[in-house]
This record gives sequence, C-alpha cells and structure tokens, in this order.
Amino acid sequence: MRVGYTNPNESNGGFMFLMALTHAYLDRTAAATVAELTDPKFAEYVRRIARAVSIEPLNSSGILMDNMMRQGPATYDLVILHEALAIENYQIAIKRHNIPLRVFYPKYNLYSEHPMCLIDHPSFTPQQREAAKIYQDFLLSREIQELARAYGYRPAVTDVPIFVEGSPFNDPEIRAMGVSNSIGQTLVQPDGNTLKQILAIWNRVVN
Repeated sequence: MRVGYTNPNESNGGFMFLMALTHAYLDRTAAATVAELTDPKFAEYVRRIARAVSIEPLNSSGILMDNMMRQGPATYDLVILHEALAIENYQIAIKRHNIPLRVFYPKYNLYSEHPMCLIDHPSFTPQQREAAKIYQDFLLSREIQELARAYGYRPAVTDVPIFVEGSPFNDPEIRAMGVSNSIGQTLVQPDGNTLKQILAIWNRVVN
C-alpha cells in the first residue's frame, strides 16, 4: 500500500501518527511508558510499519495534502493527515479526480491541540498580562470558535456544537465521506521522556 505521511521530526501530524501507532501496538488508551517502548518487540513492530510505508515523508501536512490533490490515486492509496484537511479538500478531490475522499479514524486517536500559555515571569508587565488575557478570551469566544468550526476544526469550547446546521461537519457529503463524531478512543498522551523515546525508536529504525 502506498501510504503518505509527514516526517515526525518536522511535522505535528507525523508525530501524532507515531503516537496512534504506539497505542495501536499497546491496544489501550492509557499512556505509554519508556519501559514498554524499550521492549525489542516494539522496535520490531515499528520496523514492520516503516518498511510498509514506502513513500518518502514530507515535512508538512499541507504540502502532503496538496500533493495528494495533484497526483491522486496514481501515487497515494492512503495519507495520514488532519481531519480538517480532508474537509477542506473534499470538493477538490471530486473535481480533479472524480473520486471522493474517504475518512477513516484510527482505533486510538488524539486531538491536535495548540495551547496558548500565559507565561508567569517577572519581566511581563500587568498591561502585557491583561492583553494576553484579552487575546485568550477572544480566541475562546463563541464567535471565533464557530469560525474555526466553519474551516473544519473541532471547537475547543465544548458548548459549541459540531454537527449543527451550517457546519461543514453536518454537510451530507462530508458525512458520507466518513467524518463522524465517533473518532475512536482518545488516547492519553505520555510524558516528555516517553515522547522522545517514541521518536528515537522511529528514527533508529527508519534511518
């Protein structure tokens, strides 16, 4: 199978791919540990996956999606990408290749979170703290969360519904593509040392 993915050393999407693979191996949502990943069986599992993925990874999910839209099924059977990119490009796929995209969620999945942090440091003035708080409130406002939803992103604020009238998630063609509220079991992200171990094993096996 010709699988497209992004380089986990350079792309958030590629690293999320590794995390989903890791939890598929463990077959659970609970966080992975360094001890489990140092088991030779895990390295062999990663090696088999790496050998099956024959297409050279790209460094950006957006570039990978653009490549898929240009080259289509002649090059790719499957790509590992963010859900929002599939929603954004579903009409392009039909126009260019006369084939609709199909969305599949892994058994163990995770959200691509982009947190905003208010840094607690003496060098920040009260005015800067207030400006940061205003900006945070703006991002989390219902208006902006609904705007994010319009572009295929799931709102961070839980009281902003997803599958409602006017939302792309509720478009019959998008739903037919496979976009669903059932996205698999949400895995628990491990600590920093374990994340480094996942990446180190992948790099050792691939390179």
